Amino acid sequence: MVREMLAAPKIELLEVTRTLAYLHRYPYLRPVTLGEGSLDLANDIPSRDKVLLAAAAKLVARNNIPPDIMRLVLSKVHLCHPPVVVLAYPLLSNLPSLFDNYTRAQIYRWYGEIRRVEQQLPMLSIKGIDAKIEWLDDLHKYLNKRLRVPMFYLSDYYQMRGTLSVAIQRIEKHRQVLIRQQENQGRLT
Repeated sequence: MVREMLAAPKIELLEVTRTLAYLHRYPYLRPVTLGEGSLDLANDIPSRDKVLLAAAAKLVARNNIPPDIMRLVLSKVHLCHPPVVVLAYPLLSNLPSLFDNYTRAQIYRWYGEIRRVEQQLPMLSIKGIDAKIEWLDDLHKYLNKRLRVPMFYLSDYYQMRGTLSVAIQRIEKHRQVLIRQQENQGRLT
């Protein structure tokens, strides 16, 4: 499939520039040179040497496996993973970080909403505070029932819900202070 895609006239391999910057930032990446014509010698694909980035693959095994068996396994791994894997890696390597960013965004976007309510607090009347408390309570219910996050992100999720609960408590305290101030002003007049 990769060879067919690369044979298409409108599709070309993306050569990575600034490889040293990527290597510095992502130490698990390694530069790989895909030689001219190495995918299709007759059609000269790629048309020149291309520098790509690939992940340093790790094969984990127990330490009691005999060295001869390990050499055999490694030779089979090499046969199973031709340069197509090197080509597919740049396309697929960002999927975990994209998923991570998406999941964290689902959680962290609510911090901004909570912060915005807290910043508006000094300017709100008791009625306005009641509306914000109701909105935050609804948000709490939504997060409880609707927002689904993978198990790996539960600590972030529960930390955000805890922050929401603390914010609601602070806003309710501020509401009580305003009620007392109004009552005191009513007694003075």
